[in-house]
Amino acid sequence: MKRNPEICPYCCHVILDDDQEYCDYCGMDIEEEVPGEKASGSCFGSIGTFILVILLFIYLVAKK
Repeated sequence: MKRNPEICPYCCHVILDDDQEYCDYCGMDIEEEVPGEKASGSCFGSIGTFILVILLFIYLVAKK
């Protein structure tokens, strides 16, 4: 068991085992570098956040 669990860069599943090389959930190699994911620090990403902000704005305008 790890003290600081790692998160799969592909599906955001929490990896608890130190020796684990593949994600239990999606089966992808967790040791492989994923371009862009490490820089954002989030599996959700900036595009998803942008879409959520737009939807929230539309909801608030339609609510009035």
